[in-house]
Amino acid sequence: MGCCTSKVNADPVSTILVIGPESAGKTTLLRSVGRRCAGADESQPVRTMPTIGQEVEYLEAPGARVMLQEIGGCMAPTWPRYYDRAAAVLFVVDAAAPETWAEALVLLEELVGAVQKPIGVV
Repeated sequence: MGCCTSKVNADPVSTILVIGPESAGKTTLLRSVGRRCAGADESQPVRTMPTIGQEVEYLEAPGARVMLQEIGGCMAPTWPRYYDRAAAVLFVVDAAAPETWAEALVLLEELVGAVQKPIGVV
């Protein structure tokens, strides 16, 4: 068994919610992790489009299954609907785009005020 699969009917043990401002790289992160776990060619660029709704990637290892669930940045008002089901939250910021940091900080402050579970920032 590889570390990654795209089984739609998988019953994940844990969900990690992946959120952040629009164009922060959330989909790129998910697809890159998926490629790496699947042993696919990582030399080709990851092609993405803005996520309207959600993207999901399942990661598996012996004894563990995790669902990475990305909710698009344009869906920020709906993020709180997903907090209860998540074991942790991964907040993605584009470090190469300082013009987006102010918006990211506002979203992150709202997240920290609303969530009582682990939050990682990348």
